[in-house]
Amino acid sequence: NYLDYAYVTPSTTDHALNVSGGNEKLRYYMGGNFMSQNGFLEKLKFKRYNVRASLEAIIVEGLTASMQLSTNYNTRQQPNFGVGDDLLSMYGKWTQFCFYGPPYINGNLVNPGWIGNPIGLINESGYNNSGSRGLDALMTLQYKVPFVKGLSVKVSYSKNNTMGEGKVYQIQPTLYNYKRTGTTQKIFTDTLLNIIKAPYPSVPTLSTSNSNTGSYQFNTQVSYARGFGKHFLDLMFVSEIYEQTFSANNLTRQNFPIITTDQYFATSSNNADSWGGGSESTVGRTSYVGRLNYDYQQKYLLSASLRADGSMMFA
Repeated sequence: NYLDYAYVTPSTTDHALNVSGGNEKLRYYMGGNFMSQNGFLEKLKFKRYNVRASLEAIIVEGLTASMQLSTNYNTRQQPNFGVGDDLLSMYGKWTQFCFYGPPYINGNLVNPGWIGNPIGLINESGYNNSGSRGLDALMTLQYKVPFVKGLSVKVSYSKNNTMGEGKVYQIQPTLYNYKRTGTTQKIFTDTLLNIIKAPYPSVPTLSTSNSNTGSYQFNTQVSYARGFGKHFLDLMFVSEIYEQTFSANNLTRQNFPIITTDQYFATSSNNADSWGGGSESTVGRTSYVGRLNYDYQQKYLLSASLRADGSMMFA
């Protein structure tokens, strides 16, 4: 059973630390979290780091300022073959494929035929690693106007940034052909016939990719809510400005003429063995929202709203 050779005991580690405090005019919070997961394969790992902080202060009576910050960093390691869409089929290969042959003879990966040795495809065919890091910030200022009862003004600004990176290293494991005996040629001996490269991947390849997504949003909100005897009026107006930028690039190079390592200097300099791509985009919008709620004696209600949006996509 090939799975017996590939399987490792999964584990999860999770740690968190939080601190909070303050008084009636100042409150703060800070917290962090670290999580590490090891999958049932040696090269299947995930790590995540999170840090969050918030601060709220009453500057003067009626004026409140707050700020929230958070950042995260994630890394994912996985085999080059058998993960993602093909993990389920690989599980079947481990448990059923070439059940009559051993994965190793004298410490060498045995060539069972077809796609190659499943253990070699997992442990010795490279890797598919990725990571991301993000930063989010939100700042808010709210003022309850003391000389106009029920009137408040609120402005907020948020900034978000996410960066991603990936690296895929595909190489062909070395396989060993051993002499077989028996009427069906299913019994492996320790007589070595020759050494070959596995058929997967068909071409040794090194690929990297990077992406960057950034956005900001600025909101202004004016609210007025007040009762006049049997009448109650609730008005709100919001304006919003939003913009997002995105950029990404990738590079792939194939073949390693002299040495095989996961660095571009070792790849082929032939133009036919190299290609890349990239993209950039910017989107934005401006929105206005208004709302009116009125009731009389909490029996008769009137509600109205409006919204207008402008987007650069229609410019």
